[in-house]
Amino acid sequence: MRTHLLLLTLVLFLHSAQNLSAQSCTPINPFPPGEIILPVPYLDTEPGSGIQDTAFVGVAFETAFYIQCPSSFTFNGITLPLSNITMATTGAISTLPVGLTYACNPPNCIFNPNNPSCISIYGTATPPGAGVYDLLLSVTAMTPFGPVPLQVPGTLVDGNYYLHVKDCPVYDMQETAAVCAGESYTFPDGTTAEIFTNTSYTSTLTAASGCDSLITTAVEVIAVETAVSQDGNTLTANASNSSFQWIDCADNQAIANETNASFTPAVSGNYAVIVTSGNCQDTSACFNVVINGVSQLHLAPQMRISPNPAGNAIQVVLSHLDAPAMLSIRDTKGQEVLSKMIPAAPSCTVDISTLSPGMFFLILQTNDTVSILKFLKYQ
Repeated sequence: MRTHLLLLTLVLFLHSAQNLSAQSCTPINPFPPGEIILPVPYLDTEPGSGIQDTAFVGVAFETAFYIQCPSSFTFNGITLPLSNITMATTGAISTLPVGLTYACNPPNCIFNPNNPSCISIYGTATPPGAGVYDLLLSVTAMTPFGPVPLQVPGTLVDGNYYLHVKDCPVYDMQETAAVCAGESYTFPDGTTAEIFTNTSYTSTLTAASGCDSLITTAVEVIAVETAVSQDGNTLTANASNSSFQWIDCADNQAIANETNASFTPAVSGNYAVIVTSGNCQDTSACFNVVINGVSQLHLAPQMRISPNPAGNAIQVVLSHLDAPAMLSIRDTKGQEVLSKMIPAAPSCTVDISTLSPGMFFLILQTNDTVSILKFLKYQ
């Protein structure tokens, strides 16, 4: 146990804010019996002594020295009564890192006997602040015989108060994830987005030290094969290692018991297949089949959408459109979100900037034919 001068206890607080105004620390009251300085200055022979915490360059830092002024102290073998201990309100703690300062409680830095007090050291160390700082406090003991200048540690107390300041370590992690097209994904920083194409995103977090932590997430979109081959009246899904459900495009309803890769309709109509691969699912374009007649597939205008996936506009490339036709766009729930008449022309451009990202069906209807294609809007 030490029996001289000040009680100094160091407590470290790391904050996310980069700038701190003058801090007001709270004294320890009641003070631990029999103690004067806590923690004791660093000594090799005393485990756990000295300042145990670390500041980081560019990160807001705060620590407090807690003070208990005794009623007397021994100096050069003479015990002297002590009126108080004072220190200057600025410049009394030498070797502070640039960017750090201090404030007392009480604000005048006059510490009276048996009256718990404290000093807050706070601020943000600025580059190139990394290093070890041996903190020294210059104080004055006020006695009936006059002021006695002292230095702590040093004059009355052996050891050192080392403050370690380090550069922020590099927390840079890489991770991968896989999602289905259009599925929502939440990144480590809490950002949630619907993912339509392969994406790389960097989350900036704050580590326990207050330093930045970077996590780069590479998200792969799992593509589901939705290509379908048509041979006469038989439709065959090209996907492998998948499950299938054929649907009627007229109402998007599943056709009972049609869960094989190949499907031969019993009646004329437009048909598509829902393909499930792993945890992902997608729907093919609609194909027109005519039973006991000439297939409308060869009579209806052939379409191609470019680009697909699309941004704010798509170009519909047509072949043998002999008359104006009605073009409409429906979402996956079957609700119409856009419609317009288009002229008999080789191609037309459709503005889709008002549509939300997602999957849509483009339907081209003439007097006696219907052509349907699927496209993805990603922004």
